[in-house]
Amino acid sequence: MIADNSLFWLGAGSFNTLNPADGSILIANTLDGVMIENTSGELDIVSASALTVQGSSQINAGALLSLNVDGDFELAVSVRLAVTAA
Repeated sequence: MIADNSLFWLGAGSFNTLNPADGSILIANTLDGVMIENTSGELDIVSASALTVQGSSQINAGALLSLNVDGDFELAVSVRLAVTAA
């Protein structure tokens, strides 16, 4: 998912990895192998539950990067978080 805005905000009660075969929840409260990027501005991600980010996921912001999680937060060693200010 790529945006090019001054602010890109994603919020949810929970983020889940879905099974592509039937759309059911494959891994609850987990973002696995995702790319979320705002090339020119702030990126805010808000989860109202625990969150794990894993599987070579990439989260990039052109300015401020903010992750707010209401619960446990786990970040796998293979995940890339980056802020590339202009």
